[in-house]
Amino acid sequence: MSTKQTFSWSLEKSLEKVSEIALKINEFVALETILQCALEETRLLLQTDRVIIYRFLSHRDGVVFAESVDAQWPPTLGKQIYDPCFEATWVDRYSQGQTSSISDIHAGDLQACDVELLDRIQVQANLVAPILLDGQQQQSPKLWGLLIAHQCRSPRQWEPLDVEIMQQVAWTLETVKTKDLSVFQGCAFIDNQGTTCSLTEFILAAGVPIASVIDHHNLQGEMKAEFIDLRPQIRATATIFAEYLQAGLLTLDASVSLHIKCATALMHGLRSDTIALRQAQEEDFLAAAYLSRFYDPQLLNAVLQSSRSKWVMDAIERSLKHRTVQNNFSIAGIGYLRYDDRDSIPQAADFLVTEENVHTAVVYAIVHDKDEEIEVVIGSLRTNKLTLDPDEFIKEAFGQDAQGRFFGGGRSQAGGFEIPVGFLSGGNEKSDYARLKWEVFDAQIKQKLLNLISPKDNPVYDH
Repeated sequence: MSTKQTFSWSLEKSLEKVSEIALKINEFVALETILQCALEETRLLLQTDRVIIYRFLSHRDGVVFAESVDAQWPPTLGKQIYDPCFEATWVDRYSQGQTSSISDIHAGDLQACDVELLDRIQVQANLVAPILLDGQQQQSPKLWGLLIAHQCRSPRQWEPLDVEIMQQVAWTLETVKTKDLSVFQGCAFIDNQGTTCSLTEFILAAGVPIASVIDHHNLQGEMKAEFIDLRPQIRATATIFAEYLQAGLLTLDASVSLHIKCATALMHGLRSDTIALRQAQEEDFLAAAYLSRFYDPQLLNAVLQSSRSKWVMDAIERSLKHRTVQNNFSIAGIGYLRYDDRDSIPQAADFLVTEENVHTAVVYAIVHDKDEEIEVVIGSLRTNKLTLDPDEFIKEAFGQDAQGRFFGGGRSQAGGFEIPVGFLSGGNEKSDYARLKWEVFDAQIKQKLLNLISPKDNPVYDH
């Protein structure tokens, strides 16, 4: 067998396994964190306004257990919903694993009680897939909940691909509810080598084979996988996937909606990693030229110009108030954040790095998941200094845990870290304790960063 044939066989086999994993799980093992990740990915993939997990309390009512929603639509998380029509109309259908799709709630055969319920939360079209408890092991699976996509801005004709996506994600959620990773047939690390992911040890312990490792960073450690493609000479992992497409893995067709979305997603990843192509290498430019024949400029522009939520604006305000600027570094600890608002941390870092005479920004906070009773310090680094390697900087600043796993890492011009609060977790209802805990972590993180930035003169606070 030739080298080219071996490469093709390995890649096709690994991607076949990757396609069986409908859920992107990264960095956390907390159940609700995994669910939140799944909803956010699904909403972006479907380009819809809201995706929720509705968990049953009885045959007629339930609660919105998890949610990803666009900022312009009202959140429903935590709402307890009573549906008098559900038991008679939908229970049997969903218990058998069937989906339902409504393209226009006012033009279909919905009962008045269902229309009234959906109107209250501004839904014009929806797509529903059941989540069954132990649906793969039992002859009579129990209906645990529903995965629901809401189109709020207008009616929508759902495509067969949309239904397939929802079914695959719902099936995956059935497996992660038990946190039993052994049900997965494969795992893929993309734009990551598993060295900074706290889930890696659980994947390996469960015996899940690693199908592929695809990354544009230098080799970070031993990783046994069927297919490994590391290319540190280029700036974006999206470039690698674009080259796979150009080599014949899939022939893109500009008339196929899924192909357009795929090209647009790759173009977004390429632009993000290369800072709008300003740091692109030759391979990245060639990949962008290829994708430009298939991507949707309007869709990409809508993603790039997404509005900032109130929580992001609050995080930016706090980072401006509490930042320390030294040797062109801006460092800001912003206190406590809810887990749902953690994405505001990298956005605040993106904002701080635009300040005059600042080339690198680090923003961090203590993030609390009250349902799982987990606290972790999450931080993001952004830089436009070409000679600063975020991966080396973060690893040197914070080091490794007892298992030899780094607390963080990075890529070109961006990095991040997560440090468990551990024994000091909780107790935040006591304001004095919460304040003292924050001061300890804030001082320690600043000290470690300033030791690298200016080891001879490193004031802990500069308010």
